Amino acid sequence: MKPLLFAALALAAPTIGQKPPAVLRARHILIAWKGSAGASAKTTRSRLEAEKLADRLWHRLQDGGDFSALAEKYSDDTSRIEGGDVGQFRPGDVPEFFVKWVRAFRPGIVNRPKESPFGFHIIERLAVVKPWPDLVRASHILIAYRGAANAGPDLTRSREQARARAAELVTQLSADKLDFATAVAKYSDDASTRTQAGDLGIRRPAALPAIALADRLCAVEVGAITGPVESRYGFHILLRTRAELPYRVSTILVAWRGAKNAPRGVTRTKADALARAKEILKRLAEGGNFASLAQTESDGSSATRGGDLGYFKKGEMTPAFEKAVAACKVGAIAGPIETEHGYHIILRTQ
Repeated sequence: MKPLLFAALALAAPTIGQKPPAVLRARHILIAWKGSAGASAKTTRSRLEAEKLADRLWHRLQDGGDFSALAEKYSDDTSRIEGGDVGQFRPGDVPEFFVKWVRAFRPGIVNRPKESPFGFHIIERLAVVKPWPDLVRASHILIAYRGAANAGPDLTRSREQARARAAELVTQLSADKLDFATAVAKYSDDASTRTQAGDLGIRRPAALPAIALADRLCAVEVGAITGPVESRYGFHILLRTRAELPYRVSTILVAWRGAKNAPRGVTRTKADALARAKEILKRLAEGGNFASLAQTESDGSSATRGGDLGYFKKGEMTPAFEKAVAACKVGAIAGPIETEHGYHIILRTQ
């Protein structure tokens, strides 16, 4: 579950030549008050009460208090189920103020409560041992227990029994005494993936059911089995599979009068469109920001997203467009590329 504070934000495309931002990691405790951004209807404390509670919790942490336990008990962010751990992130994934606070101190330091529109935050910066990949793919076997999230009403197995069964399955799978797909069909309690051999699909690591799953899965190679790893749904056995990554690009489209789906009001000729596309390329080469130029110059529907088209697979775009994307390295810009829609300037981001 995506933490409340870190609801999906649009990612701005990088400027040409800009290095990818450093990966950060943190855990936090959010103390909201009635009327703060995102506060639930059950939040009744005043701002002053929230500030005092945050200060008391910070002092408890300074005296050796358990961060995870305090986050689970007091935090008003959905990351409380992860002990406050929000996983790995880059600037653009989370609010700018949070990035600034995390960068301001070393891993292992817990900062004094800081205020945002969401409430008071107690943040501990965590070390990034190994950056997660952008996307991963895995299959899993879920062994649930009585009381776990989404567990069926007839499930009687205890948490310890579930842990023991999962550990035994890992042993058998690792020794090649059991086929993974067979084990999924016979043992997994996740009905939504059981008929797909447990396939969870291609995901961002942070979108997995638990941060612990992301850490374990990203630490092993394709083809490896790892587990058991616990989430609120039960114990997971993971098989990392190969993620055939889709393309992702941002684009600036310069249409001409008569081009397919050209917006009303476009009166320029094809020659004028080509000249304009070349001028935009020149501005990018001089350091212009792709997302900003897309917002002001593009005739495409993705202009409001800084040109971001999102993910797509082979065969979903016109051949000329896909050919240009395939030949373009991640982070590089290509164009102008002519299609029936106009001239495209392409920034490959995945």
